[in-house]
Formats: sequence, structure tokens, C-alpha cells
Amino acid sequence: MPRYEFNPTSVVANIEVFPKGEYEFQIGEPKAFSRQAGEDQHDSFGVRYPLVIKAPGQYDGKRTVFSTYYQSEGGRSMAKQFMMAALGYGRGGEEEKRFDSDMRDKDWNFDPDAGTVGDAYRQLSGTRVIGTLDVGKNNKTGDAMQQFNKWRPISSGAIEQ
Repeated sequence: MPRYEFNPTSVVANIEVFPKGEYEFQIGEPKAFSRQAGEDQHDSFGVRYPLVIKAPGQYDGKRTVFSTYYQSEGGRSMAKQFMMAALGYGRGGEEEKRFDSDMRDKDWNFDPDAGTVGDAYRQLSGTRVIGTLDVGKNNKTGDAMQQFNKWRPISSGAIEQ
């Protein structure tokens, strides 16, 4: 077996929390997940996307993760907003109807046990999207945590910060 050398000081062990603002992200390869969440230990499941900031400045190349959740209507709505923006659809009723028509018969299956997702989820890989972020506090630990507030396609205008 070859010899390996690891320098733990050259990597980040925590997910960085970025200041409130708008950021351009490139979306990575999705992966399905499930876990027990909350005090009542309810099932929480969805699809996670690695995100890389793609903008000149101090955060260029920095990584985070966005998880879409499907166990509640609110989670499904936020997931759809993210998907629409990543695939270049604008906001509003007409754009949502267009998205629904275009995506109705696509493969939206996912298997949290295997971590696999259908082809429709993988369409987001490599696309870019604008995310509006804020900073909140974790209810359990009090630590700062990232809040993803809304998404819009790159084509909808310049980043406002």
C-alpha cells in the first residue's frame, strides 16, 4: 500500500456560514438522503446538492450544501423554487406552468437508502443559480446557521448586494 500524507490544517471541517446577501452558485451532483429529525424524531428526506460560489471575491470557490425536503408541502415548494431557478425558469405563475408542462413526465424518483436520484434531478448538475442567503441561529446549539431564502435564475438580472 502506498504512503499517504494528510494535512488537516489545509481543509475546513465545518460548513461555512456566509454573510447575508446574494450569491451565484454552481450546483453539483445531487444525492438522496433520509434521517430522523426534530424532537419528535420524524422522518426527514430529500435531495442534497453541493454548491460552489462562482463570483469574484473572497468567497469564490467556497462550498456549501443545500438540502431540498419532501416530507412537507413547504419543503416541496422550496425545492421546486430551487429547481425552477436552476433550470432557468423565472418566478411567477406563467413560468411555473411552463416548468410543470416541461417537467411533468421526467424521472423525479429518488432512493434515500441508495442515495440515488432520477435523471430529472441530475439535470441541475453543473447549472448556475442565484441564492439569497441570510444568517440565523440553530435552535438547539445557538450556533450561526445558513438560511436559504429564495432562488432565481442567472438570466433574471445581476446580483444585488
